[in-house]
Amino acid sequence: LRDFFAGNTEVTELVALEEESDFILQGEETDLTAREEEPAGGTQKTEPQGPGRTGAALCVTLRIKDGLPRPVLFHAQDCRIFVRNDIVRLTVPLFTGVLRRYFPDYRNYWYLPEEDMAIHKSVALFVEKEHREKAAPETACVKKEGTFLRIPEKTPVPLPDCGDVFRESPSGLPWILRSGCPEAPAFWTAYLRSLLL
Repeated sequence: LRDFFAGNTEVTELVALEEESDFILQGEETDLTAREEEPAGGTQKTEPQGPGRTGAALCVTLRIKDGLPRPVLFHAQDCRIFVRNDIVRLTVPLFTGVLRRYFPDYRNYWYLPEEDMAIHKSVALFVEKEHREKAAPETACVKKEGTFLRIPEKTPVPLPDCGDVFRESPSGLPWILRSGCPEAPAFWTAYLRSLLL
């Protein structure tokens, strides 16, 4: 499956984007056995890595350029990938809560401890000195509440059109806002390839 997606196979169409309330992985963690139907037995709850554990998931149905000759079920980085012919059903865990967007140029920011957020130095001039301090890498951030989709750990380049990246800590797993999740086939092609690295 890795070789198949690493080649010329591309997502040609986003068929559906749906949310599930319960994220259940079925079968074994490394189940590569071809199946005529998605497995029905042996279900087990899985908790996504990273902040919070809501159990919600995003189910993405994609059409790919070249199909597989037989069905395959694969698990990678807490995601479930089921391929049948030219249809891929990707199930990705979601997180609902608060994450932070960290600024890479933290030296240009001031941290406001009472607000627990960073502001740019051009705006910080209007805040009294006793209410601000120089930002550090772990404090140069702003909080965002929402529902987030995890970016694969080994993504070699930024995924196309994914918007701002949020994390639990400066070195934490990357997440993007679910509401900003692109529908472009190029995004999902890169997402699948990154999952299978």
